[in-house]
Amino acid sequence: MPTYRFNVPPGWPAPPPGWAPPEGWEPDPSWPPAPPGWQWWSAEPPAVHGRAAVPLSAPGGIPGGFLAGRRRLEEENEELRRRLTTLLGMDPAAVSAEAARLREEVQHLRAEQLIASTQLATLRADLFRTSEARHAYVSGRLPHR
Repeated sequence: MPTYRFNVPPGWPAPPPGWAPPEGWEPDPSWPPAPPGWQWWSAEPPAVHGRAAVPLSAPGGIPGGFLAGRRRLEEENEELRRRLTTLLGMDPAAVSAEAARLREEVQHLRAEQLIASTQLATLRADLFRTSEARHAYVSGRLPHR
């Protein structure tokens, strides 16, 4: 059986020697994302940070790690689509269309918010000028007309 080690992406803390992520483990959300195409498992002996090699099968028994096993990933995607359809009562295409509609609506609402914020700033400035003029008039600094 080949020896695999878990490759820690840049910016992540070094794990203890021999550590491998348990099933269901997820990284701390504050850690940076792994670079695109990152190889999570390597058959190479460790050369960085003194980490020891760990004899194990890569997750799911697939040599090469998380990014290997296209067929397994396609099956998993199909199962997730089926669950999504069951949970939402919508097929994935309808969910995608609804997500696109919602993104467009959010963009429209953000534009409306920007316009409203600009109008509010203008009204606040007008109110301030009006209030200052009233104060000047009442205090006698501004002559009566």
